[in-house]
Amino acid sequence: MECKNPIICKKHGILVSVTDHANNIYRFLLAENPYDEDPMRDWFRICSGITKVNYTEGLNDNAWLVCGAAADYDDAKSKYLEDLLLQLTWFTYIWGGFESLIDGLSFQECPKQRGKINKVGFYLQDNYESKFKLPEHYNNLVTLLANYLKLTPSFLEADKNLFTPSQCAGKSGTGLTLVYKIRNGFAHGAFAFGEPDEYEHTKSYHTRIIHISCRIILLTIQMLLLAIHKEDDIQIEPNWNFKEDERIISATDFLQNLHLRDYKS
Repeated sequence: MECKNPIICKKHGILVSVTDHANNIYRFLLAENPYDEDPMRDWFRICSGITKVNYTEGLNDNAWLVCGAAADYDDAKSKYLEDLLLQLTWFTYIWGGFESLIDGLSFQECPKQRGKINKVGFYLQDNYESKFKLPEHYNNLVTLLANYLKLTPSFLEADKNLFTPSQCAGKSGTGLTLVYKIRNGFAHGAFAFGEPDEYEHTKSYHTRIIHISCRIILLTIQMLLLAIHKEDDIQIEPNWNFKEDERIISATDFLQNLHLRDYKS
């Protein structure tokens, strides 16, 4: 991921990695309900342990034996797709955990639009925005995602209503509304995988689009949990990285900044 952008740089960025963020969500869900073996938590636990996806372009194609250019292309495509497929794998588990979470909750219907994603946006507008600020850097991520999408025609071609806002969501649901449409394109076979930069007439932003989508859904889950558990206290297991003992803290203190690199819980 490009390190010129301080938000999405995985080495020096201001946000924790996607896997650390998923693990922080898992830790909260475990602390919130430690005695129930809820499989919903596993989506985030498994996501937090995925570090690599192997892919070999042209694995069953012998063209590289007689064509050096074909071999160079296969190498470039393999590296490009390994990164993209890693992001898509993370996204699949994060979205699976998100849907598992909201399926276990009861939300009021949005009077203007149907569907569970609209219900979540409606709930966040009423129950999150009135009590909390948006997570730090959330708006930056949504803006960055929109900008990359505008530079990638295949997404607009797949969904002409990509930037049509939800009638149910407020500011806290803007990212969810956009990512939901990206997810539908992938789930329904309308996702174009793109090409490595050196073989594309325009720069490819597919990997960054899916990466930012992962982060936005994790932040949406964070906001949802804050709205639901704002009055609760939780017992946190020892964090051996910081040599801390088991302790009880408010859910709000745990959840508000767990996406930031300098956060310690």
